[in-house]
Amino acid sequence: MICPKALGIALAAAGLSIWTLAGCSMPSAPADFQPGQPSTDAGHVHNQAPPEAPPSRSKVESSDQQHLGSLMVTVPRGWKVGQADGQFRVAVYQLPRVAPDKVDAELVVTAFAGGVGSVEANIERWRGMFEPAGGGSSGVEPKVRTLTVDGMKATRADLSGTYVGPKGPMMGETAHEPGWRMLVAFVEAPDGPYVFKLLGPQRTVGKWEQSFDTYLGSIKKGA
Repeated sequence: MICPKALGIALAAAGLSIWTLAGCSMPSAPADFQPGQPSTDAGHVHNQAPPEAPPSRSKVESSDQQHLGSLMVTVPRGWKVGQADGQFRVAVYQLPRVAPDKVDAELVVTAFAGGVGSVEANIERWRGMFEPAGGGSSGVEPKVRTLTVDGMKATRADLSGTYVGPKGPMMGETAHEPGWRMLVAFVEAPDGPYVFKLLGPQRTVGKWEQSFDTYLGSIKKGA
């Protein structure tokens, strides 16, 4: 006599064998399935994050040429190119600070097609933007030298002390920054003078002085 319990086990085993022999199997993956592909269920697709946009290129990673009005320059490595937003501004650069300085140095290039006075008058005006480190209001004595860039006469001035010149391009507010320095070049181009003014804390300006001079030496007349 066959035990009912044993009969049930046998039938269950037979049923599993029949399922297998009949060719039944679990549903296969789609033909275009790739490992790591988002799954779908009930027609809903899990959204993937969109690809990240490339980082904005504000810092010059290598020496690049740039047009400034009628001139062309080579921008040194490490300078950050800013937005020239003033009426006469043709270029603005941020030169990263050196510890413990709290602000970057800034180089502003301005073009004056209608003229902006003599070199001597401009040097005198720049002198008035600085007070001696020990105090006083007689201005500082700049270090001045002349050079030639691509056949154009240029005058370079170096001033340091307490900066008391204007804050920003609007010139509505006066600064008071001890221990600052300015390197400025007055280039007499065919279409009018260009002024290259680097201003900021002494340590930071000192770090970028050689880079500034290399930049000046790269100036070329545009085509």
